[in-house]
Amino acid sequence: MARYVGLSRRALAAVGVVGLFFVALGLAFSFGVVDVPGSGGPGGAGGANESTAGVDARTAPAGRVGQYDFDVVRVRTCGFACRNVTTRLTNVGNDTAQDVTVRTRIYTGDELLWQDRERVGYLPPNETYRDTVTVELSYVEAGTVKAHGGNITIVTTISSAEAEYTFAQHRDVTD
Repeated sequence: MARYVGLSRRALAAVGVVGLFFVALGLAFSFGVVDVPGSGGPGGAGGANESTAGVDARTAPAGRVGQYDFDVVRVRTCGFACRNVTTRLTNVGNDTAQDVTVRTRIYTGDELLWQDRERVGYLPPNETYRDTVTVELSYVEAGTVKAHGGNITIVTTISSAEAEYTFAQHRDVTD
C-alpha cells in the first residue's frame, strides 16, 4: 500500500473537478450558449428599438418621451454573458424633475433575468445623468436567452414626483 493515498484522493478530486468543468464548457459550446469568436453568438448588441407586447400603452422605444430623452450610449463586453451598459437620461423639459428613479428590467420571454434601480434625485432642465451598470447573467440565464431565440426585452421606467414613463427595447443578442 502506498502512503500517499490522501494526496492521490486530492489529486483525483482535482482532476474530477477540472474534468467536469471541461464537460460543462463542451456542452455550452455545443448548445451555442458560449460565444465562439466569429460565430455571431450570444452577447451582440444589435436589434431595432420597438415597443413590445405586455408593456402598457405609455411605453416607447428609447428616445424622447415627455420631459425625458433616454438612450443607451454604449455596450461593452466584460466577459461571458456580461456587458457594461452606459445609458444617458436628459431632462428636456422646462422644470427640474424631482425624486427621479430609474428602474431597468431585462426579460427573455416572460422570465425576468436582471433588474436594477438607481436613484437619480433631482435633474434640472437640460441636465444629463449618465450611468454605467454591469449586467451579468449566469450560464443558465444565458441558456434561457438562447432557448428564446436570443431575444430579450429591456424595460426601463423613469419615475419622478411629476410623471412616470416607460421605455422598451427589443434586442436580438445573437447577432
